Amino acid sequence: MIQFTPHVGIDYRSGLNGAKTLVLGLSHYGDEGDNHKNFTREVVEEHAYKSGNSFFTKITKVLLLSKDEPTDEERIAVWGSVAFYNYVQDLVGTESRISPTKEMWEKSINPFIEVIGDLKPQLIIVLGSQLWNELDHIPAIPDVEWCWIKHPSAPNFSYDESFNNYKKSLDSLKRKSDSI
Repeated sequence: MIQFTPHVGIDYRSGLNGAKTLVLGLSHYGDEGDNHKNFTREVVEEHAYKSGNSFFTKITKVLLLSKDEPTDEERIAVWGSVAFYNYVQDLVGTESRISPTKEMWEKSINPFIEVIGDLKPQLIIVLGSQLWNELDHIPAIPDVEWCWIKHPSAPNFSYDESFNNYKKSLDSLKRKSDSI
């Protein structure tokens, strides 16, 4: 069962940079008051659409393929054109750097497959190595291009590496659509 409904931008179906894009985070942290269906949407609305949150600013810059500080208009356009979902469907703790349990990972597979079925993304941008490595345990998802970037909170996060990976995924999607 989906515990945290994904944020789906108003223009998601039109896509960003030519692709319906799902940004896939690992998990939420919070207390019991945060444990409700709209929590993901509230987090995105509160932090992605305006400056001040490093995590969302870095993702915005990657999606814009620009190291420049995004304007409010650019933030609105980007987050209105993508979906955002946290894979683990439980609060993993009250503060960051707590890893999900094995049970949390396992019970998140079916909700993820449901979200993919509903959103039908063409591109999934996976945030962080821990999540990227765990995705080996989910069933294959046809017709989806995967893109990995280091977690925006990682000390070794690199815009250049992230831009390169994102561009490769966009190019791969373009080649696939051109060959149809």
